[in-house]
Amino acid sequence: MSELHRAQNKMQTLARTDFVTGAFNSRYFHELLKTELDRSSRYKRPFTLVYLDLDNFKQVNDRFGHDEGDKLLTCIAQELKQAVRKSDIVARLGGDEFAVLFPEAGRQEAEAIIAKVHHHISEQLKQTHSYVTFSAGAVTFEASPISPAETIRIADKLMYAVKNSTKNGVRFSTYEG
Repeated sequence: MSELHRAQNKMQTLARTDFVTGAFNSRYFHELLKTELDRSSRYKRPFTLVYLDLDNFKQVNDRFGHDEGDKLLTCIAQELKQAVRKSDIVARLGGDEFAVLFPEAGRQEAEAIIAKVHHHISEQLKQTHSYVTFSAGAVTFEASPISPAETIRIADKLMYAVKNSTKNGVRFSTYEG
């Protein structure tokens, strides 16, 4: 029976995990985000969502191949997971895009963590791929949007504002409904 449980746990982990980076995958992230939306709405607690996209990542794949690109994505995922709290959720949403969910975290707390993450990852990238940076949109939700897709859209839009202006930065916003 314990062998069956181990096999079932392994299958569940594989179904929830991005096979390249080891971070949660997009499908499972949407499930977790829905749970956080429900919790936030019920208990009137804020949460923060960070949508992060690597700048100039395509150059890594073009110059060094996809294996090197995969190594870089894995490194970014590991750095994100190490920099955040145990209760926070790191996911690869696809390509070179990641999301970090900070349950019950207000803007000030999230800003401090993301500033540390941005600095640390920037230092790591300078050593290996100095032309790669990241742009991020960080939205603290004081009220819950209607769906996980809407929540991601709001943070994604803020990230693209950074990407289309200066790149290599983080922009913060508060959503109040």
